[in-house]
Amino acid sequence: MRSARDDESTVKRAPDGKWLTSGNPAGRPVGSRNKFADNFFADLTAAWTARGKTAMEKTAQDEPAKFRPS
Repeated sequence: MRSARDDESTVKRAPDGKWLTSGNPAGRPVGSRNKFADNFFADLTAAWTARGKTAMEKTAQDEPAKFRPS
């Protein structure tokens, strides 16, 4: 049976715990972290603009237990 030590990767750590090498030396592309959030909020804004108030009013009328504004 193989142990975890047999599967050591080529990525190593210094004695203080910092990474000596990276799995992706080029790093993350600038702005890629925000791309998902930006797209999500654009879609949310489009959906709200199209039917947000109507959907909220329908939920309040049909399912008041699920509609609990703070």
